[in-house]
Amino acid sequence: MWHLDSNIFIAILRGDRRLARIVRSRIEEIAVSAFVVAELRYGARRSAKPDHNLREVERVTSFAPVVPFDNECADTYSGLRLSLERRGRRAGETDMLIASVALTHQATLVTHNIKHFELIDGLQIEDWLSP
Repeated sequence: MWHLDSNIFIAILRGDRRLARIVRSRIEEIAVSAFVVAELRYGARRSAKPDHNLREVERVTSFAPVVPFDNECADTYSGLRLSLERRGRRAGETDMLIASVALTHQATLVTHNIKHFELIDGLQIEDWLSP
């Protein structure tokens, strides 16, 4: 199972055909965290064309089941955050939430922002945007 990060959807919205083909070829194994959908909708609402961009976000995310943040994810998140704090490390709040959903569901997180997630133990990461 692959969970797509927001930058993957943004690349598709910007017309990355190679990435769109990769996603289509794995469509049955792709999901998206509710936090990623929230990030995308926030970006659309902040844009100069919010109505248009919200429709585009819905179009590119509609094929992927949205994975909610449940009690098990909350437990994973709390352990992840504590582990990072004890090592003197810090990750972005939303990134930790996205990672906790992927970890809980034993999914590989597909992102171009490797640096945001590489400190998180046990998280499998792939970058489908790199050649």
